Amino acid sequence: MLTMSDTKQNAFTLIELSIVLVAIGLLIGGILVGQNLIFAAQIQQQVKQIQEYSQAYTMFQSKYNCIPGDCYNATTFFSSATNGNGNGQLNGSLTYDADWNFNLEKPGFFTHLLLSGLIETDEQITRLGYPQHKFPHEPDQGFMAASDYDTSAPSGAGSFTSQSDDYFGMNKWKIALYFTIGNPKRPWGWKNDNHGLFTPAVTYALDTKIDDGKPQTGDFKGGTIEWTNTNGYTDGYCLTPTPPSLPVAAGLGTEYNISNTKTPCIFAWKLE
Repeated sequence: MLTMSDTKQNAFTLIELSIVLVAIGLLIGGILVGQNLIFAAQIQQQVKQIQEYSQAYTMFQSKYNCIPGDCYNATTFFSSATNGNGNGQLNGSLTYDADWNFNLEKPGFFTHLLLSGLIETDEQITRLGYPQHKFPHEPDQGFMAASDYDTSAPSGAGSFTSQSDDYFGMNKWKIALYFTIGNPKRPWGWKNDNHGLFTPAVTYALDTKIDDGKPQTGDFKGGTIEWTNTNGYTDGYCLTPTPPSLPVAAGLGTEYNISNTKTPCIFAWKLE
């Protein structure tokens, strides 16, 4: 037979329940704080990487009087280098060998920086010609340096677009770091086979940290690489307002679409 004292001993008091609820709240709060710290650390690492390559680029030009990857006399500086055509841009014909390695000035940009000792040894660059970005990625996923993104972007309705009024500096920038690569070892993978690499929140945080927080202005540009809400893809758009129809009209997408938690975004950082 239960007595009054037995009931009191077995039941939780309001104070005990309050302590449990407070403890749960502290645990949840600690997890959220930890996630925010990890996110902030990743943002800082990515900013640091961009700044390091930017500084290395400036130092290389000052020392060798050419663009890394484009230097027509690179072999006079580095015996194992490949010469570029010296036209002041990162370009060249896209050709693959049997192992899907390709000969292009764009990966030569990072190779020349490595050979000059201006950046640290990077296994990704040694194997594929491109570095990895600092956010969680698939194997061999990274970014490239180039003088433009994709020449078909302005006219390719339903194809590649930066959802930006100047298509990531096309015909306006001399060279930039384009964080757009899916798998560079896969044919055409350098154009980004994942239809985006970053969430709008990540891209906005980077833009705010390194530039002005606006996708259309400054040296940091963010945008959508493809029509990611068509052809079976559901990542949506990186920027808002979204275009009402194809192709994207100039001037659309003036803010980052933070409400979109998927990864439709790419970005570029102007070096010159």
